[in-house]
Amino acid sequence: MPEAVKRTLFELRVYQIELEMQNVELRRVQTELDAERARYFDLYDLAPVGYCTASEQGWILEVNLTAATMLGVPRSVPISRSFLGFVWAADQGIYLQSRRKLLETGEAQTCEIQMVHKDGHRFWARLGSSVTRGDDAVPVLRMVLSDIDKQKQAETELRANEEQLRNLFERASEGITILSDKGKLVSFNASFARMHGYRAGEMLDMSLQDLDTPEVLQQSAERIRRILSGEPLIFETEHYHKDGHVFPLEVSASMIVSKGKPLIQAFHRDISERRRAEELVRQLAYYDPLTKLANRMLLKDRLIQSMLASKRSGHYGALIFLDLDHFKPINDRHGHSMGDLLLVEVARRIKHCIRQSDTAARFGGDEFVVLLDELAHDKRKTLDQVELVAEKIRSLLAEPYSLTTLTGGAQNIECNCTASVGVVLFLGQDSTEEDVLTWADAAMYRAKDAGRNVIRFHE
Repeated sequence: MPEAVKRTLFELRVYQIELEMQNVELRRVQTELDAERARYFDLYDLAPVGYCTASEQGWILEVNLTAATMLGVPRSVPISRSFLGFVWAADQGIYLQSRRKLLETGEAQTCEIQMVHKDGHRFWARLGSSVTRGDDAVPVLRMVLSDIDKQKQAETELRANEEQLRNLFERASEGITILSDKGKLVSFNASFARMHGYRAGEMLDMSLQDLDTPEVLQQSAERIRRILSGEPLIFETEHYHKDGHVFPLEVSASMIVSKGKPLIQAFHRDISERRRAEELVRQLAYYDPLTKLANRMLLKDRLIQSMLASKRSGHYGALIFLDLDHFKPINDRHGHSMGDLLLVEVARRIKHCIRQSDTAARFGGDEFVVLLDELAHDKRKTLDQVELVAEKIRSLLAEPYSLTTLTGGAQNIECNCTASVGVVLFLGQDSTEEDVLTWADAAMYRAKDAGRNVIRFHE
């Protein structure tokens, strides 16, 4: 075979091999392209949002599987159908306005509308739209549908809960406040304003310091510090009412965080009635309801405390025991109401003769007791002090009484009623309070035996 032919055959073989290699590469590239195209369509169809392509007039050209599923139709069905047909009638205006603005401005648009599923139920969707132009310059609408039905339901429930909380906030019988970390009123309900005598508008620029009494102000800063450190507090305090009077409150306060800022949430309860009830119970337990003097129980308690104080300080104390002379005949002759008036007047005269720190008590019936605290260290000086007080009481009680009662018609009487007075000194706690009372009682009976209207000391 000639050399030229051999060379030509060799070149043809090399060219064939190159063509085969190019075909292999082309097949590899085609395989990769097919795989990429398949991956693209998988991502497109199975995307978590619905993709939709539509004409300028809103006729659907193509949808992905997610969009078709949202609408409840096969992929082949929506083609060449109007997108408007899947929008709930009440929201079609929103969709049309969004599409018009998109075509006029070319700017991407977003709106929230209710779509209609094939079975008739509605669901909320967020529709994002943009516009592109093909090679023929015809506008093509590209839309993205996101199912936000659960989000809308959550928002509706949240609004309902917020409204419910707002109603509870406003209608609560307790005063509720939200305070800044400086004690300024950020929010408050009608009950809080009402219990302070204000209209809501009058309290808008107020702070807690405007309501606190001077005594409470000294504690407010420390309370705020403790609450903001995370310590819930329950405490009693006092506030000024708009008319100037002071009333007590029970406050339960704790820290909350709103928008990253620490605030104080507090519940305020007006405890004026509770305080009055407590005071009434205390009065009934420790005070004589007729004369308002201390009763036997309170007297004994104060006598014990006085004896303890005497032991610490070395100061004498004294007990003055009084029994009215001839009270029973007056009570029997003029009636119990007149007798009660006499007892009230006796109590008033006794209180007039002693210091505010001393205790006057109605021991029972027509018996009265006076407890004198913190007298002198020296016994002789103490005797002089006590004798002066006892004589002042005896003398004032011996003055005539003019009593008027309206029971059974207006009645006025003039009478005299003296008292027999027994006195005992005590120092420290060498004896019991019962011993001291017994000794004072014994001294009082010695005064009666001595002719009444006199003073006798127990030795």
